Amino acid sequence: MRKTVYSFLILVIVGLTSFLVTAQDEKIRSAPMPSWLAESETYGFGISDLTEVEGTSWKFITHTPISEEFLRAARNQGVRAFPYVTFYQAWLLEDYQGSRLADHPDWILINRQGRWAPTGFWESEDAKNMYATCSNVKGYRESVLAYVEELMKRGAGGIFLDNVHPNRDCFGEKFGKHQHLFPTQIEAFADLMKEARAFIKSYDPEGALLINSADPASLPGEFWPHVDSEMSESYICTWVRDNRWGVWAKDWNGIDQRIPQGKQVCCLSYVGHTKNPVKDDLFFTYASARLMNFIWSAGNQPEVKGHPATRKLYSIRLGKPTTAEHVADEIHFRKFLNGVVAVNPTDQSKVFHLQGNIPTTFMRDLYEEKDIPIENQKADITLPAQSGRVWTFQPAKASGVEREKNVLIVRTRPGLGKTRFEVDGLPMTTHAGRWTTKYEKGERYGTLTARFDKPATHTIKVLDPERKELLVANSYEDAYALNETKMPGATETETRDPSRLGKLMDPADPVQFATGRPYRFVGWKGAVQSRQRTIKVLVEGEVTVIAEYQQK
Repeated sequence: MRKTVYSFLILVIVGLTSFLVTAQDEKIRSAPMPSWLAESETYGFGISDLTEVEGTSWKFITHTPISEEFLRAARNQGVRAFPYVTFYQAWLLEDYQGSRLADHPDWILINRQGRWAPTGFWESEDAKNMYATCSNVKGYRESVLAYVEELMKRGAGGIFLDNVHPNRDCFGEKFGKHQHLFPTQIEAFADLMKEARAFIKSYDPEGALLINSADPASLPGEFWPHVDSEMSESYICTWVRDNRWGVWAKDWNGIDQRIPQGKQVCCLSYVGHTKNPVKDDLFFTYASARLMNFIWSAGNQPEVKGHPATRKLYSIRLGKPTTAEHVADEIHFRKFLNGVVAVNPTDQSKVFHLQGNIPTTFMRDLYEEKDIPIENQKADITLPAQSGRVWTFQPAKASGVEREKNVLIVRTRPGLGKTRFEVDGLPMTTHAGRWTTKYEKGERYGTLTARFDKPATHTIKVLDPERKELLVANSYEDAYALNETKMPGATETETRDPSRLGKLMDPADPVQFATGRPYRFVGWKGAVQSRQRTIKVLVEGEVTVIAEYQQK
């Protein structure tokens, strides 16, 4: 009886343990796409030098070295590295992904004739001596999963799994070459991806399985549950065509409508191979991908990687979409938290009428590299034929200054530093240079500026009709001491003789000593012509008046 009870308890414990392990496995396998992937906008492709990450908003890079040193260094820089892996093919007489295919001929896919099946790239990419592998064979599966586990131990963020397409039928069982675990190759490959993703999540809950079938819209439904992100390779631009390929509306736009919710797509555009200007292809492919909130890369052509437009697009953060994709007069556009993208896929130039929910008074046109003013939440922008554009919301640069559009500039001629005037009865003085490690005259020397909210007439009076000399401090500290108030940095706590703090220089040429010959006011030029010391001037927009002095 006691033995029976013990046996029963052991069975319960084993069963419960098995249930918990299975539940944990299912939790790992059904884990949602990690947040860093959902928030990504661009990524690095073919990155072996981590200095390329600097200045980008990348959260991950693919096709990377597999050394532990590199993978850990990438994490230390805040990016996840995804080495290249394939479950589709292998070299016959080379160590590849931790094994040598010649030592395991039973792993090779067998064709209808009972012969080894060459890779599908045997001719197109001259991949001679590379053979398709059978994901339905136990030994092969164990080998590639061990390789995935090793990469995760070294610090990988997951793997980039290439060549994910429905494998050809394998006739290995029919010809007695090997045994299959699953009824179909689709089931076998899907289960292998499931196991790989489970390995990834067990080492890094925020890890991911990135795959490439090249055509996300046709990916078998059995594969999607085990995928974090798919790839649209050769997106609009490919390395085997000198023009943009495919039909934009059919092949490239609207892919997001055929992707399961909670999954992402990485668009890989091989920019640099068409006859178009590189900048045009960069903006067209980027904007097209971002319309669908997909992640984008421009490929790995050296001249494209270093292109200023590429670096700019890699650096920006548009943030979350705030609208769906919209179409107006055949222009496709979408708004994001920090900007707008638009594509004109037609062969005619069109005017894009942007309006509503624009949080700033300017937008930055990243293609034209200029600011576009937003008036009454509207902007009309011309989009050339077959073009993409990106605008970022540009916050006001200084509080209040944008409102004060009426600017009065009083300029002395010749420029005289520290010359006193009154503006509407208030004392104002012209700029007279500053100190850093040396005295600098500066661009504003001999001028003063006043700003006003509204257009109005203002009174200006000359308080210094004669200027003989300008006291220039000996140093930054002495310049502080010249102030009447006690300020931090003054050389003395007691008032000092100004003559010991600086030198008397020519007010029109402060690097020369004063000559004793005075500069005398002779009249006004510019917006007002007068010989009187006091004038009135209407300030509407930017207005400049010039106080003329002559040296006697």
